[in-house]
Amino acid sequence: MLLDVGCGTGSLLAELKLFGKTRGIDPSREAIAICHNRGLRQAVVGRAEKIPFPARSFDVVTLMDVLEHTDDEIVIAEVTRVLKPSGLLIASVPAYPWLWSSWDTVLGHRRRYTAQTLLSVLRKSGFKPRFVTHAYIFALLPVILIRILKSLLYADQQYPSDFAITNGLIQKTLLALTKVERYVALRWHIPIPWGLSIFVAAQT
Repeated sequence: MLLDVGCGTGSLLAELKLFGKTRGIDPSREAIAICHNRGLRQAVVGRAEKIPFPARSFDVVTLMDVLEHTDDEIVIAEVTRVLKPSGLLIASVPAYPWLWSSWDTVLGHRRRYTAQTLLSVLRKSGFKPRFVTHAYIFALLPVILIRILKSLLYADQQYPSDFAITNGLIQKTLLALTKVERYVALRWHIPIPWGLSIFVAAQT
């Protein structure tokens, strides 16, 4: 059984169905309604800090871009509770506190992470890291430059998205680069040393 915490409108949840029975939770009733309209009836309203399922219910829990919005130690403790022994957690978070910008504030982030701070939170709840990698290394330098420029041009309340890319060729190029990274990290088990996000797989 798989649980997607912070499932949103169900994009990942729909993919996880290929691997077995799934459940999803999200605090947004609107997002869960969209899941249901898509046929994802296994999604329910719920908060990461208080997962509405019994202990030892799941083999795998995913936390994709969730921890940075929450009290992360409470969330990880909850994930530990609902995972079965030797259960797997897969999580992603935004990287580098020094990369903080007004866009993080707009998104409701509480923090950005280093690999060390993320692993510290996991280990406090007894998780054993199995694989850690950064992602989106190709976008790191452009985003640094964009954020420096935008911090000079925009007030916080006017700060536009860092990722509003509408050019089709650029979108296809970025998608191709993402697939290359995924192949290197997942098929060859070679960690990406830098990038905008950190991904971790850890077991109880």
